[in-house]
Amino acid sequence: MKKIFTLFLLFYISTENFAQTKVDSLKQVLAKTKIDTVRLNILSDIIKQSLYSDPTEARKFAQQYLSVAQKNKITKEIARGTNLIGMTYHVSGEINKALGYYIEALKGYELLKDSLYMGISMNNIAACYQFRKEPKETIEYYEKALNIFQKINNKQWIANVSYNLGNQYTNLRNFNKALNISRLALKSFRDLSDKNSEGLAYTQLGSIDMELNKLAEAITYFQQSNQLINIEDDPIAVGINYENLGAVYGKIGQYKDGESNLLKAIDIFRKHQSLEHLTKSLAAIKTLYAKWGKFQEAFLYGEEFQKANDSLFNSTKDERMLETIKKYDLEKKEQQISLLNSQNELKDFKIKKSEEEAVFYGLGILGLIILVGIGFYLYQVKKKTSEELSQKNAIITEALHEKEVLMQEIHHRVKNNLQVVSSLLSIQSRHLTDNQAIEAIKEGQNRVKTMGLIHQSLYQENDFRGVNMKNYISKLIKNLFNSYNIQPEKIQLKTEISELNLDIDTVVPLGLIINELVSNALKYAFPDDKKGTILLRANLENERFILQVSDNGIGFPEGFSLEKTNSMGYQLIQSFVSKLSAQLTVRSENGTFIELSIPQKSIQKT
Repeated sequence: MKKIFTLFLLFYISTENFAQTKVDSLKQVLAKTKIDTVRLNILSDIIKQSLYSDPTEARKFAQQYLSVAQKNKITKEIARGTNLIGMTYHVSGEINKALGYYIEALKGYELLKDSLYMGISMNNIAACYQFRKEPKETIEYYEKALNIFQKINNKQWIANVSYNLGNQYTNLRNFNKALNISRLALKSFRDLSDKNSEGLAYTQLGSIDMELNKLAEAITYFQQSNQLINIEDDPIAVGINYENLGAVYGKIGQYKDGESNLLKAIDIFRKHQSLEHLTKSLAAIKTLYAKWGKFQEAFLYGEEFQKANDSLFNSTKDERMLETIKKYDLEKKEQQISLLNSQNELKDFKIKKSEEEAVFYGLGILGLIILVGIGFYLYQVKKKTSEELSQKNAIITEALHEKEVLMQEIHHRVKNNLQVVSSLLSIQSRHLTDNQAIEAIKEGQNRVKTMGLIHQSLYQENDFRGVNMKNYISKLIKNLFNSYNIQPEKIQLKTEISELNLDIDTVVPLGLIINELVSNALKYAFPDDKKGTILLRANLENERFILQVSDNGIGFPEGFSLEKTNSMGYQLIQSFVSKLSAQLTVRSENGTFIELSIPQKSIQKT
C-alpha cells in the first residue's frame, strides 16, 4: 500500500458526529444568508466537513457553489467549484467523472495563471490516471506539476509530487529515475521536518534497493523508516517495513532476524485487519521457513496463507458485488423520484384543468372515470407483463451467475491443486542428491507452475473467455527467473508482446513451449556467469501468430539437431508444434534463434 499525495491533504477529516453537527449548523446559516460571497464561504465549509463522510451530499453543495460562482462570473471561484465537484467524484471512486472535472478546473486556473492551483490540479489529474493504471499519462502530469512547484519553490508540494513520481518510476522498474526523484522527496520532507513522510521516503528507497539487490542498504533504509514513523499514526507503514526486512534477511540467510521481523509484521496486519499485507507476510514467512529447513512451520503458515489468500479473493468479489448493488439501488431511487415527479405534475394539471372547466364538471367526472378505468387496465396488463419479464430475467441472471461462480471455483481449485503438486515436487527435491534428478523435478515443477498461472489468470481476472497473453507471459518469465535465481544484472530480458486474448486450449501449449525455450536459454546460453540478453516476441503478423525466443549466448553445440535430440523438453515442443500446425525455425548464429509461425486458424482468440 503506497500513499498518494493529492489535493485532499488540504482538507481535514472530522469525527463523524462532530462533522454532521457542524454541517447541520452551517446549513441553517446558509438558508438565512443572501450575500453570494458569504454563501460561497459557507458552502466551502459544508463541503469540507461532508466530503469524506458523505461525498454524494457534498456534491450537491459543490454544484451549488459552482452555480453561485457562474451567476456572479467569478472565474477563480468557477474553477474552484469545478475542482470541488471533481473531488467528490474522486472520493466516491468515480474516477472518470473526477478526471473530467479536474481537467476543466485546470483550464480555468491556466486562464488565471494561478501556478499553485495549476500544479495541484495536475497532481490530481495524475492521481486519476494512476488509479486507471495509465503510467504514461500519470508520469506526464506528475512531472508537469513538479516543474511548476519547483518554479514557485513550494516545498510541501515538491515533496508530495516527487514522492508520487518515485512510486511510478519504481513500478515501471526505471530505478535510476526512481532513486533520483525519491532522494529529492526525502530531502524535501526532511527540510519540512515531516517525520512520518520522511519515513515513507526511506521505505521507498529501501524498496528500490531491494529490487537492485542492494540488500544491506535496503535494511538500513527500512530500519531508519521505522525509527521515524509513529506506529500509532501509521501502523500499516511500520508493518510493511517489518515485512520488507523479513524478506531481505531471508534472502541473505539470516533466518532468525527474518523470522522476528515477519512475525512483527503479521501481528500488526492481524491487529489492523489488513488482509492484503497479511497475505504477503504469510507467503514470505512460509518461504523463509522452507529455506531454513523448518518444514512443519512452513506447512502451518502455508495453510494460513491459503486461507488468507482465499479470503482476500472473496473480499474482492464481495466489494464488486456491493458496488453493483449500490449502483442498482441508486438507479432505482432515481426512477422512483422521476415517477413521483411525473405523477405530481399530472395531478397539478388535472386540478388546474378542473378549476378552469367547472362548467363541464359532470362530463369531466365521467371522462375521468373512463380514463382511470383504462389506465388501471393498462397498468394491470403492464404490471403482469413486467412481472413475467422480471421473473425470466431473474432466472437467466441467476443461472449465469451460478455458471460464473462455478467456473471461477473450478479454475481456483485447479490452480490450488497444481500448487500442491508443485509444493510436493519442491519437498521431494530436497531429499534427492542426484543433480540430474533434482534438475528433472525442477523442470517438472516449472511446467506445473506454467499451467497453474493460466488458471490463476482466469479466476483472478474474472474473464473465462480467455487469457491475456501479455500479462500471462510476463508472470511466466518472472517465475522462471526466480526459479533459476537469475539476477537482472546478469541476464537482461526484453519482450515485445501484443495485447491479445487467447483461448485456454491455445495458451496451454504456447505456455509450455515458452517455458521450455526460456528455461533452456537461462540454463545453457550463458555459462560461467556470462552476461547476455534474452529477447521474446509474441505478435500477430500477416494472419499468423509469431513466437520468437532468441539470445546472444553461446548457441547450440556443433552437430546439434533438434530432430535427433531425445530430451523431454524438445519432445514436448515438437509435439505442440505438430498440434498447432506450426512452422519451426531454428538458427545458431551469434547465439540461438527459435521461431514458431502458427497459422491464425490454429489459434483461438476470444
